[in-house]
Amino acid sequence: MTTIEGFKFEIKRTKPPKMIESEGDVMKILPKAYDCAPGCRYIVGYICVYPGANLGIHIMSLDSKVYVTNAPYGTLAGDIFLIGDVVLTIDNIPVTTVKLCSTNIKEALCTKGWCRVLIERPVTQFAKQRTKNALKAEKCLEIDPKMPEDIMGICTQFLQNTAKSQIDATTTKGILKDRINPNWKSAKR
Repeated sequence: MTTIEGFKFEIKRTKPPKMIESEGDVMKILPKAYDCAPGCRYIVGYICVYPGANLGIHIMSLDSKVYVTNAPYGTLAGDIFLIGDVVLTIDNIPVTTVKLCSTNIKEALCTKGWCRVLIERPVTQFAKQRTKNALKAEKCLEIDPKMPEDIMGICTQFLQNTAKSQIDATTTKGILKDRINPNWKSAKR
């Protein structure tokens, strides 16, 4: 608390992330369902929100773990998370899905203005490779992928041209054949 000419200023800042060194301390704060992963460090981070701030975290879930896929620099999450980190708990509540993680963060930030996050960060080459493979994993294949907008326009235009010219459906002439040279088959041979 600072006082300048009758005004009081209260300056708050977040705690820097704290690395948990001893395995005994890790086992105390790690949720019961999790085992200590080889090649990983455990970090306790704090996220706090202030007016005009952007959380900016992108997450995905795979094998009951929530992975950070992006945490841009200059956001609240960028100060704490790195790509490939695993979010284990939010305020000592284990999280295993994207929905659970995002709702817990949102509720904590709305009610208290801050939340405590337990992070598993890979440090060895093997752990980093395992995390990289998890981030590359395709959870589900898109059954009906979105068609590009120009395809719809091309098909609509072809249908309109077909309706105008009353082309017989049994015609073998394709829509992409050269119209300048009608004998294109003989020209190619």
